[in-house]
Amino acid sequence: MGDVAIDQGAFGKRLKLLYESWKGNRSSLWEDSGALGVVVGSTSEDLRYLKSISLHLWLFGYELPDTVLVFTEKEVHVLTSQKKANLLQPLKDACQSSAGASLVIHVKAKGDDGGTAMGAMLDAAKEQAGGELKLGHLPKDQHQGALAGLWAQRIASAPGVECADVSGGFADLFGCKDETEVLNVKKAAFLAGKAIEQLWFAARPRWLGAGQMVVVRRGGGLRRGARPGRWLVMGFVVERVEETIDQEKKVKHSKLSEMVEGVVTEPTKIGVKLRAENCDIAYPPVFQSGGRFDLKLSASSDDTNLAQEGVITVALGTRYGSYCANIAR
Repeated sequence: MGDVAIDQGAFGKRLKLLYESWKGNRSSLWEDSGALGVVVGSTSEDLRYLKSISLHLWLFGYELPDTVLVFTEKEVHVLTSQKKANLLQPLKDACQSSAGASLVIHVKAKGDDGGTAMGAMLDAAKEQAGGELKLGHLPKDQHQGALAGLWAQRIASAPGVECADVSGGFADLFGCKDETEVLNVKKAAFLAGKAIEQLWFAARPRWLGAGQMVVVRRGGGLRRGARPGRWLVMGFVVERVEETIDQEKKVKHSKLSEMVEGVVTEPTKIGVKLRAENCDIAYPPVFQSGGRFDLKLSASSDDTNLAQEGVITVALGTRYGSYCANIAR
């Protein structure tokens, strides 16, 4: 992580917001908690939308796997590896000046399970809370890894510690976006919209107005005034769908999903000048057809072929700098 640096200004500004929200709305949003404890477990290849990871991205700009954060009245405790500790070390002054809290870093050495440091962190939180501690945490965030498992055991069994769900507090905290966050959301939306627009205008015939729908007739050809149920409404990745229908190709929904993902992660393919390393899918694109539709957020593209007639639905989620936008047709 030698070439990685955390934006100290953004960190200080957001840490201040966290402490102001926690101390100013302790009863209404934070369950009267005397400290906040947040763990992030081992790295996962799955797309995860967890408040604990959102906190890392919001504060640090990066997810720090296998890390425990404990926010007390006067201190911010961090249990993590040596490499990540080196990354956090420069934040000490920003932590003190913005939130009036000292940054205390506990380095977890190889072969150490972190249990001793966890005990020290909880003891410090209890002392600053006056003995008995109500610890705010995120019980719905399920993490993997030995460190996350041990932390869950410790806070559940520690004497004098009561746990409270503070998901609502973090949700309220993240709800108000600053200028940088709003810009990232706009870029994510621009990426999704531009992808649709690019393919829409590439396939749109000259006689069709910019605000009108295109329909493609089974067996080929474009026309207006199509009857519902007999025509395909043009949507995302129009050219691919049109080609599949016109030439009666057999293409799986899952294959189309992969093709669309490739466009999103390489935005130059559609003429979008955004940093490719910041562009990603929010979830695998979802293609459905053939009269079988799952409208749940957990829907996925199956391995059946795209239907040659009837309704086709497409759902696309894009991310820019970990901020998301969604569009469906």
